[in-house]
Amino acid sequence: MTAEFSFRSLSLIRPGDYRLYWSRKWRYARGGLQLEMLINVLRVGGMAAMPGHVNELYLKAPLPSRMRWMGLDTPLRLLSVLRVRSYRRHHSVDE
Repeated sequence: MTAEFSFRSLSLIRPGDYRLYWSRKWRYARGGLQLEMLINVLRVGGMAAMPGHVNELYLKAPLPSRMRWMGLDTPLRLLSVLRVRSYRRHHSVDE
């Protein structure tokens, strides 16, 4: 069994592609941050620490550094980190 991913090529002349590109870059930045947080959780607690939902990860995982260079994606990563921190401030750990 194999898996394949197919994406339509984006074009500078299609205005709708700008939004699609931004959404894709934002999703990749957020996913990379989530992976970093998950790896930190699993290193400490093993598979038993695997969160059931990403919100649990946001509440219980060690907070990632805001200052990490990711090339041109650095602003998106910073925005992702700030959103995780905001989520944590607005939700109690007991929920």
